[in-house]
Amino acid sequence: MKLNLYWAVPLAILFIGPIFSLQFPSTPELTSPRFLFLYGSMLLAACALIVFSLNGRLPLPVWTTSLVMLIVLIGSPMVKMLFEN
Repeated sequence: MKLNLYWAVPLAILFIGPIFSLQFPSTPELTSPRFLFLYGSMLLAACALIVFSLNGRLPLPVWTTSLVMLIVLIGSPMVKMLFEN
């Protein structure tokens, strides 16, 4: 398996998102600006994985990347709600 540069795009999004989210205020609600920015960057990274998988640029099956997207969609708000107190 040849490693190409397309692996770096979702990782860069996941690395840059938390850095830029530090400028936003954080509240314990799901509508917190910091959480929404982090959630958006995770969704963007998952969408990039799905697009690169569909184009054949990443050697991952589409069901794997779709599973990652579902985990992000469902898991992130659940974790936020668990730790909101």
